[in-house]
Amino acid sequence: MIGVQRGASPRPKGSPEYWSSERTPHHWIKISDITKYTQNDVLYDTDEFLTDLGTTKSVFVDSDYLITAASGSLGKIAKLNISGYIYDGLMCMCFKNTSLEMDYIIILIQAMVEYLMSLSTGTAWKNITTDILKNLLVPLPPLSEQRYIVEKQQELFDKITLI
Repeated sequence: MIGVQRGASPRPKGSPEYWSSERTPHHWIKISDITKYTQNDVLYDTDEFLTDLGTTKSVFVDSDYLITAASGSLGKIAKLNISGYIYDGLMCMCFKNTSLEMDYIIILIQAMVEYLMSLSTGTAWKNITTDILKNLLVPLPPLSEQRYIVEKQQELFDKITLI
């Protein structure tokens, strides 16, 4: 249905071989970027950039992907308005050639954070594995119903913000 993959980080961190001190087309996406540069669940920029060589040591994502935190900030999730590369604390879900509404999946994952945390591993730092996400059973109504759910949730959230 959808592909799930964990990010990867070029090592050593900060090496000029992998990390650019200038802005490049190769966005380096971290959880802090999701916090800082996301509006309406869409990531539009990052603080750091990779070199061409650095891109060979990470995982590419674009607008066909959702990215989510694999640990700590579970429930941090974003669609992409940029292409880039994700670090090892993020996972990506590919929606290319699927009949799934990304915004519907965002709603589901955010609603299931506590359940996902109960499945996580680790003692000090809880971690969601790619297998947990791949094997997650979720209700999948027809695409028209997924879109209706997303629209209805947005309508209700809009009313809440008026209060």
